[in-house]
Amino acid sequence: MWRRLILGFALVYSVVLVVLAVLLRLASPGLSSQAILGVGIGSRDSEKGIAYLSGRRLHCTPIEGSETLASQCTVDLAGKPLTIRAQRNPPSDPNQLGGTCEADYNGKSWPCRIGSRHIHVHWFAYLEEPLGLSEEQLDALRRRYFFENRSEETLVVGIKVVTPLTALVTGASVVAGLWPRVENKLLVTLAGVLTTVTTFPVAFILTMLAARGLFD
Repeated sequence: MWRRLILGFALVYSVVLVVLAVLLRLASPGLSSQAILGVGIGSRDSEKGIAYLSGRRLHCTPIEGSETLASQCTVDLAGKPLTIRAQRNPPSDPNQLGGTCEADYNGKSWPCRIGSRHIHVHWFAYLEEPLGLSEEQLDALRRRYFFENRSEETLVVGIKVVTPLTALVTGASVVAGLWPRVENKLLVTLAGVLTTVTTFPVAFILTMLAARGLFD
């Protein structure tokens, strides 16, 4: 009975991990080939706060015939399309982490600047005047784009929980799988312990890779 419970839990846990990995991938910054890797709507210092969107949520196309703007990205927000036209600074510019952008939403143009999300994640388009969206609408965006709006502390706690839990579940699965097949139970136990120990760093590295770009 205990074997079935362990193996069943391990199967469910594996499915959950795959789903989480996919969701984290969708929330990570956009591809480096995009002019912008994400969007920040609002300001950290305001009462409304800021809502982040990954660049992977955007639909981006090249702008033909423009010397100042290379790409146009669109996404639906609160039932209306947001359009951002942007370009990174050319190689001759001393600020290689900057660029130019402009935004249109709800029939108006809005101030836009290129900035960094984290010390290693750059080229986010910041709309510090939050497009006329209410606090409730920004909260709805943060709920909709859940993972890109989690705090760094929350992500670190998640990594601290997932890493040892994954190692323990893997080790327990090995023990449950080998228990009826190997007579020497000490060897089975040692195999479980060894699996747990070796899985821990692997799980840590994979978890960090899955969440990279979402915290410093």
